[in-house]
Amino acid sequence: ERAAALKAWPGLAKRHGAVLSGLNPFVESAEVAGKGTFHRLQAGPFADLAGAKAACQKLKATGQGCLVVKN
Repeated sequence: ERAAALKAWPGLAKRHGAVLSGLNPFVESAEVAGKGTFHRLQAGPFADLAGAKAACQKLKATGQGCLVVKN
């Protein structure tokens, strides 16, 4: 559910404060045919795509999954 996805933010912000500082969390929900609704925790806004990609690479380097999406 959306609330459960959002509850993950404080822990992520604590573990990855250098990367996530100043960003706001929000949840994007999507229906996946035959699988139900998935809720993806996102953070932003970023000034530009390059900044989002750089942050994502830093997160991936620590083992944290990350995907850059456009809103």
